[in-house]
Amino acid sequence: MDEVEIIIEDVINAKTNRNKKTRREYYILKKSDALSVTEKHYLICKTKNQENHEIKYYVPYEEMYDKLKDFHTRTRHGGNVKLRMALMNKYVIPRPAIEAFLSTCLSCNSKKPVNRKLVIKPIISEDFNERVQIDLVDFQSNPDGPLESKRAIEVARNLLSLFLTFGAPKILQVITIEKWSSL
Repeated sequence: MDEVEIIIEDVINAKTNRNKKTRREYYILKKSDALSVTEKHYLICKTKNQENHEIKYYVPYEEMYDKLKDFHTRTRHGGNVKLRMALMNKYVIPRPAIEAFLSTCLSCNSKKPVNRKLVIKPIISEDFNERVQIDLVDFQSNPDGPLESKRAIEVARNLLSLFLTFGAPKILQVITIEKWSSL
């Protein structure tokens, strides 16, 4: 028995319970209801707007892939937002399930641009120590040791050590995630 069937049973039991209801029963009855059609039960979502008579169904895990595939092809591989908008009026499917489904779609994944690194045109200088560039963007991809963080005091100490060894440059360029800055 899957989770939806268990909740359907809980809803039916809570509706027929004549005794004092538990907090869980009140919660289940507030959020959902059981719809019976020819001896088959469906778990439906109660909407806040009672004027709207559309029924939203909770989808069991066994049926989720088929529903997602059907609506995904209807939206012509439109992506996360279009798929959620198409499903929103008819079914209740958790967002992580939608995202997991989309991550397996070969057609959608072949459309995504390949993550390429930014290629910066090198600056040609005329003299030694005329220009120095420091990259403070990503420590994880190429850890080389001296800096453990981007805190100003730590960067300043390491720069001072370099300047005392090689001399101060005419132009110092620091690249950070936020922006380029020239010192």
